Amino acid sequence: MCVTSVGKVLEIKGNTAVVDINGKLSEVRIDLVDAKTGDYVYCAAGMAVEKAE
Repeated sequence: MCVTSVGKVLEIKGNTAVVDINGKLSEVRIDLVDAKTGDYVYCAAGMAVEKAE
């Protein structure tokens, strides 16, 4: 079982994105999802694992 956090994609830089998770900016890998700026994604272990609908 893994714990995920949801965050908003603020900026995309190649295969990584800057994501706002509860006011904290984190850089996460986005290899597994087709994320765009403004999307919300579920993040775990420094990686976006799914797009939030």
